[in-house]
Amino acid sequence: MGDGGASNAAKKYPGMTLVDAKNESANDAEKAYSKAKEILRKHPDIKGFQGSSSLDVLGIGRAVEEAGLQGKICVYGTGLPSEAAKFLESGAVGGIAFWDPKDAGIMMNKAAVMLVQGKKITDGMDMGVSGYNKVVVKKGPGAGVIVTGQAWVEVDKSNYKKYAF
Repeated sequence: MGDGGASNAAKKYPGMTLVDAKNESANDAEKAYSKAKEILRKHPDIKGFQGSSSLDVLGIGRAVEEAGLQGKICVYGTGLPSEAAKFLESGAVGGIAFWDPKDAGIMMNKAAVMLVQGKKITDGMDMGVSGYNKVVVKKGPGAGVIVTGQAWVEVDKSNYKKYAF
């Protein structure tokens, strides 16, 4: 779990204990799997895992499934429905979150056109794309602009099939 996730969890769930901070997978499902197996050995009563890389839930889900702990440990993280489907179905992964590539692409194109035309993107602006109806603008590296919204999609076993990617 990253610093932001740990900080948020500490505020919202003061009874929760972070048992093993910052386990880097380097975007590698095999490394996530090995680390999850190690954590399961060290902390057999663990209640949950959070994966950051889209491949983390695949490795963690595999370790949880092999241990027969589907539905007993909460596994949640960034992922793709097509890749996580097996583990969502088995209950080894409780849910994933992602950004719809279609909406993100439309948003990036709108922002690019506006910037090329010399227009400014401002805080609170409605970009006319789902999840980007009240954007936040920050300065990026160099002369860049970082525009963020609330466009993440959360899915679980009940609705992941709606997203064909």
